[in-house]
Amino acid sequence: MGKGKRCGFTLIELLVVVSILALLLAILLPSLRGAKRVASQTACAAGLRGIGQGLRMYLNENNDLLPVVVTLPSIPNSFETDRPRLVDTLDPYLQKTDGSSSGAGSVWQCPSDTPGKSRRGAPNANKTYFETEGSSYVFNTFEIYRFMNDEGGFLGFKNLKQTTMYNLVRKERAIRFYGGQPAEEQVWLVQDYVPEFHSKDAKKQPRWNFLYIDGHVSDLER
Repeated sequence: MGKGKRCGFTLIELLVVVSILALLLAILLPSLRGAKRVASQTACAAGLRGIGQGLRMYLNENNDLLPVVVTLPSIPNSFETDRPRLVDTLDPYLQKTDGSSSGAGSVWQCPSDTPGKSRRGAPNANKTYFETEGSSYVFNTFEIYRFMNDEGGFLGFKNLKQTTMYNLVRKERAIRFYGGQPAEEQVWLVQDYVPEFHSKDAKKQPRWNFLYIDGHVSDLER
């Protein structure tokens, strides 16, 4: 009788195939993780641009006056207890533009704002910023209003005087800080709460998304 045809692989052949697959996986995984981070950062940037549109509508209806909002709603300091959240201030205007709201999946939620992504202490340990603050993004209250008030430090932060977007880049304190009148693309208004959203190693290479006065969003590495 003739020899039958051999079916299947030998053990050595299977080991070679598995080794090749493992090698390919090891090569591809870092690229896939990097692509995921870039996709998340892009989605966050799109959310910030949407927030910028809502902010522009808010300014149009409020004589160009910038809002005064609480920085960390879940743990407000003694100066901010009577201030609204940014999400509550701008949400009505976002709904006018594209139907977005403060619910899950809205422009207020960065896909990378996930439990355990950033180091948070009690009472917010292992919670997302979106869960506790209603937004993955923070308004630049302190930096903006320190340019616009004669009092500096936390005393100035307590006694804030509302300012217009127009005057923000023309105030003497801002001019001194920037070494000349800043352009609208230099002063940011809203940013990610923490760099951990988009950084593999936030300590060595922090990465943030910033929404600037002129409406553009930039990922800033510093």
